[in-house]
Amino acid sequence: MPDIHVWLGDAEPGTVNLILHAGTPPAEPAAESRDAVAAMLRRMESYSRSGRVRPAYAALTARHLYPQPPRLRPGTRGGGNPELRWTLDPEGRQTVCYQHSQAVKFWDSNREKVAGMPGADDRGYAVSFAIGTEAEVKQAMAAVDAVIAALSR
Repeated sequence: MPDIHVWLGDAEPGTVNLILHAGTPPAEPAAESRDAVAAMLRRMESYSRSGRVRPAYAALTARHLYPQPPRLRPGTRGGGNPELRWTLDPEGRQTVCYQHSQAVKFWDSNREKVAGMPGADDRGYAVSFAIGTEAEVKQAMAAVDAVIAALSR
């Protein structure tokens, strides 16, 4: 069994997330899925007043999460809710959060994991973190990290 050694130099405690994955990397998403994600990202940006949709998207991608565009039932008109569902796996089985144009939201059991965190807006059915400023994006990503840690146990 190989030993793995990681030195983080002068990194402050609590400022680095190290995620190690065993096994083979997941397959790249199909071009159709990438196109749907890109289209939804553009749509979300058109609704955003803050311009923070792309930085939140980049922060979620940096955490090795997978964006999932809404799935529409046959015959449904329109593009669905302007949101991306972020999952731990490319197949979309384990949801972490939902990214909207103005917020990152947590539902169901993930809601309970982040309800008391700084920046949380608990509406009972969901907990929302605004992404209108850089500081708010950081608060939202702290909540994402908490959910990832809980789901990875």
